[in-house]
Amino acid sequence: MIPDNKRAMIKQNNNQTSSIDQTDLLHQLNLSEEAIAEMAADPEIQKEIRLINAEFADTEEDGLSD
Repeated sequence: MIPDNKRAMIKQNNNQTSSIDQTDLLHQLNLSEEAIAEMAADPEIQKEIRLINAEFADTEEDGLSD
């Protein structure tokens, strides 16, 4: 059986680890959002997206049913 003081220390440690993990995940998410925003602003990426959209529009008109 784990003494209450040890149990409290384990619980506190788990809570701290969980908080650190959540902070790290949030930081990674923010970095990902920044990277996506930078890519979306890139003129080469915008050009590629326009080409993809044009190709998609062509395939939408090829007679396939919904």
